Amino acid sequence: MAEEQQPVEKQFSIQKIYTKDMSFETPNSPKIFTEKWEPSVDFNLASHVETLENSLYEVALTVTITVKSNDKTAYLVEVNQAGIFALSGFSDQEMGLWLAASARTFFFLTPGKQFLIWLQKAAFRSCY
Repeated sequence: MAEEQQPVEKQFSIQKIYTKDMSFETPNSPKIFTEKWEPSVDFNLASHVETLENSLYEVALTVTITVKSNDKTAYLVEVNQAGIFALSGFSDQEMGLWLAASARTFFFLTPGKQFLIWLQKAAFRSCY
């Protein structure tokens, strides 16, 4: 009787979560504070996956928010948050789906918290 192959155990672990880059720019300060506040918000989200070595992957998420008032940039905030994840036992399709979506949820909230801190410290009103 042929031996049955045991399914490969799927494993996932977070190795490290870190900030790769962050910036906050207020190119029209202080004049922007004296003008009527009519904000418009542009939000961009980008991600990148890099294979580091066998079963280790870096997933990076870049969040950029540009706020303009009367066609002048009030501020631009950008955070590039990344994580190193170890994954094994997944099919190629599962690995692709996991890296494309699930890993990012582990650090998506961190840039949002950082934005709020910067806005408070820079004396800007919220746009929501």
